[in-house]
Amino acid sequence: MQERGAASGLTLVHTAVRGRVRVRVPGLKGAGRLKRALESVLSGTQAVQLATGSVATGTLLVVFDDRADVATICQAVEKALLRYRAGDLGAGPARRDRTPWHALPVDQALSRLRSSMTGLETRSIAGRLKRFGENILPSIPGRDRLEIFVEQFQSLPVALLIGAAALSVMTGGAADAIVVLSVVALNAGIGFATETHADRAVRALSKPLSGGVPVIRQGKSEVIAVESAVPGDVLELRPGAIVAADARVVAAQGLMVNEATLTGESAPVRKSPEPLSARNVALADRSNIVYRGTVVTGGSGRAVVVATGADTEIGMVQGFLETATAPDTPLQRQLDRLGRQLTLLAGGACALVFLVGLLRGFGPFTTFKNAIALAVAAVPEGLPTLATTTLALGVREMRKRHVLVRRLDAVETLASVRVICLDKTGTLTFNRMSVAEASCGGGVYSLIGGAAAERDRHPPPDVKKLGEIVALCNEAGLKDQADASATEAALLAFAEDIGIDAARLRHDHPIERIAYRTERQMFMITLHGARGGQRLAAVKGSPESVLRLCDRMLIGSDEVMLTDDMRRRVEQENDRLAGAGQRVLGAAYRSVRRDAADPELDGYVFAGLVGLADPLRPGVGALLTELRRAGISPVMITGDQKATAAAIARQLDMGDGELRIVDSDALANGWSHGNLQEVPHVFARVTPGQKLEIVKALQAAGHVVAMTGDGVNDSPALKAADIGVAMGRSGSEAAREVAHIVLEDDNLQSLAPAIERGRATQANIRRAIRYLLATNMSEILLMLLAPAANLGQPLTPAQLLWINLVTDVAPALALGVEPPHKDMMQAPPALPQQGIVDRRSAGPLAREGGLIAAGAFGAYAYGCARYGVSPRARGVCFTSLVTGQLLHALTCRSQTHGFASSALPPNHTLSAVIAASIVLQSAAMVFPPLRRLLGLTPIGPADLGVALIGALAPFAANEAAKRAASRAERASAPAPR
Repeated sequence: MQERGAASGLTLVHTAVRGRVRVRVPGLKGAGRLKRALESVLSGTQAVQLATGSVATGTLLVVFDDRADVATICQAVEKALLRYRAGDLGAGPARRDRTPWHALPVDQALSRLRSSMTGLETRSIAGRLKRFGENILPSIPGRDRLEIFVEQFQSLPVALLIGAAALSVMTGGAADAIVVLSVVALNAGIGFATETHADRAVRALSKPLSGGVPVIRQGKSEVIAVESAVPGDVLELRPGAIVAADARVVAAQGLMVNEATLTGESAPVRKSPEPLSARNVALADRSNIVYRGTVVTGGSGRAVVVATGADTEIGMVQGFLETATAPDTPLQRQLDRLGRQLTLLAGGACALVFLVGLLRGFGPFTTFKNAIALAVAAVPEGLPTLATTTLALGVREMRKRHVLVRRLDAVETLASVRVICLDKTGTLTFNRMSVAEASCGGGVYSLIGGAAAERDRHPPPDVKKLGEIVALCNEAGLKDQADASATEAALLAFAEDIGIDAARLRHDHPIERIAYRTERQMFMITLHGARGGQRLAAVKGSPESVLRLCDRMLIGSDEVMLTDDMRRRVEQENDRLAGAGQRVLGAAYRSVRRDAADPELDGYVFAGLVGLADPLRPGVGALLTELRRAGISPVMITGDQKATAAAIARQLDMGDGELRIVDSDALANGWSHGNLQEVPHVFARVTPGQKLEIVKALQAAGHVVAMTGDGVNDSPALKAADIGVAMGRSGSEAAREVAHIVLEDDNLQSLAPAIERGRATQANIRRAIRYLLATNMSEILLMLLAPAANLGQPLTPAQLLWINLVTDVAPALALGVEPPHKDMMQAPPALPQQGIVDRRSAGPLAREGGLIAAGAFGAYAYGCARYGVSPRARGVCFTSLVTGQLLHALTCRSQTHGFASSALPPNHTLSAVIAASIVLQSAAMVFPPLRRLLGLTPIGPADLGVALIGALAPFAANEAAKRAASRAERASAPAPR
């Protein structure tokens, strides 16, 4: 037995035994913290005797008083689950009263975990694995092949086609039903093939975590599998290592960790074992905790594991994915609305035809069959195929630009995007540090994009000396920098970029001793030997601390005494660089006596300041300008401090006046997002949960929201956004799995052409659907007018099917590949609530369909007057209607320009399709087997002339009406200022 529970997503697995129920709980698999929380809170419930969960199967067994019912127990589970998701439950009733890990001293943290600095005893490992489960993250909700296939049939137009096919079978039209179902199958095949191809391409980008985890167990160092780590294990943290679980630092020497994938902060964070005094400390400020998935970039240390698997911070972020769902796309909503309109139209038309037929004395069965034929005509068979094929072509065009689209409808949704949330680290920036500016001797040496221009490879002497000092006081490798901190790698790259041979420099000045930076000594000192016997001390660190060691300053090639005025200028320059969003380091040097055991802490020469930044990706500023021109509001979301975020926003010229910045404190203190007409430019110091809140708030304000990101911390927001855009190369697997679009080469500039292609696709779908609706309306009106005028049925069911499949679908598909018009990115996006057919478009649509029907009816009336109600009269009508519809495809290219206007780019596909359709129609009139199948007889030159007049007259009238409406609209538009 399996039944779905309420909104929480519970699934009843077994209820056969009275007083026992087993339910499947979403997110319980692999989630030890959730297991313990549910067991604890449910065991305290009056009716529950026992609650036990399984992190292996994701199910929860509840034994309860048989006087209670299953529904009551399920409600209790749902309430507990909702409280847990809201952060109101921990691992037990006393959870909130326990001191958090970051506030505990090292000895108390080890004691609580029943561990020690020498690690766990081997005999305790199995029990901990059984209790806490393997160190595996919750699986990322993905799309399997069956789900992708079933989704191809979940639209109202497809359901209408299947219903029309069923009715055709009931009335003996098996051939019609086969053709209609073939169209449905073709539509599903195109959509399935396109989406699975994109899904395979995205999965191919995944780089699964491999390798072992170095730990201390029983006092010995060993390497274990990632999934085998348990709470209490002592991790060895080395440069380049990926942290396997959340852990409390117990020892550190210069330990630096890059937490960008979790917090969004680009700069590495220094870690120490010292406890923090405050209990409530933001995630990014817990300096004695390391998190799963983060990377050790420098120094070394040890940390005791406090949480594994789904209990880790990253595990909980991925747990947010259970409740993060994207809304229906604008196209889905519009097609569903259109489907309902077509249902009413088809039903009303069928009822009218049936009633008119009975009043005219036709037999009930014949009348009913004609009504069903009209129902088939009223539902455009090409509608689902048109939308799917047009979207698939858009996907193919984007693939050429290395933009992978995972869902077809994402192409069209791009067209309606009004707000694009841009994650800063790794998206707007490279997520790697580089030197942006160097300040020496009162001068500033700027680097463009973190690199010196070719003409600046020979810098002034003081800049070169600064480069030498930061290259010497540096542990980054010369060739393989994988185990270097991001800061030291950037300093070494700066030295080499300005022409310093770092390898030779280090060979000539080998490191003899290193004094690492500490909480009390905010700088690092390296002592170097030299061939001439004179040793050198190099220092880098906090500008204020380094400046206090100095009594001289290097200006050009001279060492001059450092005055108070010089110190003030250095401090001002430090403030300027910091205000520009850069991390600032000071550097100094001094000669050291050969017999000195340690370098003195005074008498240094101040070499200068270096400002490091995570460089912006090339072209980001131009991209934001283009987005604003297209009516899209770019919003930067970052984990960085407000001042840093503001500096970067100013670099990008994000504010048209004063920057609107909202920080995490405002969000946490009940930030009001009821009115977001003025979208903020920046959200700073944002947590993963707040990213999700921001996206939902913008959506609640009526905006169609795109979200870009690359880290695990971005994945809930990526999934909840109308369009989630992930980085392909640098992005995490979690981000790629939930995103709608993946930038394969991490080129953010691909967004603008992707949005343009989305707008072109949306416009093409709209013009093609309007073409289908106008032509189908002409068929409905014709099928109503003729019986009402006592002229019988002007078209047979076979002829209607021929028109719908041969001369309707092909031109509509050709309209679906209309090249983008020149002004595509010069106007705001279409409103998502705007329907394909609304009040503004209903009138022109009715006029177009009515004129085509009038022309065909006139030709049919001529045929009936000359030949009576006969196959020959139907042939004249058939030829006139088909030709009129083909000509109408030219009218549908633009709602403002004439079909031959030079403002329209050439659509060679449409020209070829119209020519081919005319050939096919001619074959239907002259090829005997096909003519017999369609119930036609040959028509003469005079009949053909009348048919062409019946087609050309509506075409000319519709073109004239379109030009008149365009002139009236231009005349009523306000004059430009």
